Amino acid sequence: MSRSLAVLVAGIAAVVMVLSKFIVPMESAETTVAEWFNAMAAIAFVLGGASLLKMNLLAISARGPGWGYAAVTLVTFLVTLGVGLLKVG
Repeated sequence: MSRSLAVLVAGIAAVVMVLSKFIVPMESAETTVAEWFNAMAAIAFVLGGASLLKMNLLAISARGPGWGYAAVTLVTFLVTLGVGLLKVG
């Protein structure tokens, strides 16, 4: 259900963005849709990052098979996040 809702919202946003390029009165709708899309994308990134942290920290703390891969994934995620936030390079 939630995947269908996400696809529906993304599809409607795409249609509005494309139509706004061809229909002049819809230009303000493009701005509004773009702002909403950016806000939802930011929320999705935060939730995805939190899920990645939770799952890998659980795998590392359980010390089960493959916990080293979880540690590498976690370190790589944190380095990438740091580089992205600090805009290094």
